Amino acid sequence: MYGVASLEWRVRLPKLAFKKPANSLGGSRTRDAGLNLLITVLNAIEFLLINFRLLFSDS
Repeated sequence: MYGVASLEWRVRLPKLAFKKPANSLGGSRTRDAGLNLLITVLNAIEFLLINFRLLFSDS
C-alpha cells in the first residue's frame, strides 16, 4: 500500500510546486510544462520500480 500512497503524493506535489503564473520572471509557459512532464515521467518510473521491488521481494 506504500506505493499507492506515495503515488498520490507524487502526483499532487509537483502540481503544487510548479503552479506559477504565466510569464513569471519572464519564464515561458512551455518550459514549465516540459519540466512538469519530465518530473511526472521520472516519478512514474520511480513508482513502478518501488512497486516491482515490493512485489518481488521475498520477505
